[in-house]
Amino acid sequence: MWIDSAGEITSRPTHPANAVFGGVVSAIGVLCAGATLLLATWFAVRGLTWRSNSRRWEREWARVEPQWRRTAR
Repeated sequence: MWIDSAGEITSRPTHPANAVFGGVVSAIGVLCAGATLLLATWFAVRGLTWRSNSRRWEREWARVEPQWRRTAR
């Protein structure tokens, strides 16, 4: 039987190995969550950049293409 500082019956203390295991599992979870957030941000920025570059390319091509067509014939 285990008793806490107030004299109440309590559960058995955690074994040190269980505490270490819990800490390691928590750390892995935090690292995975952080990596997921970073990857999601990376893909979002990459997608926005791709869209912006595509629009800019279309505008430039619309300006250059008529001149290019005349010189290519």
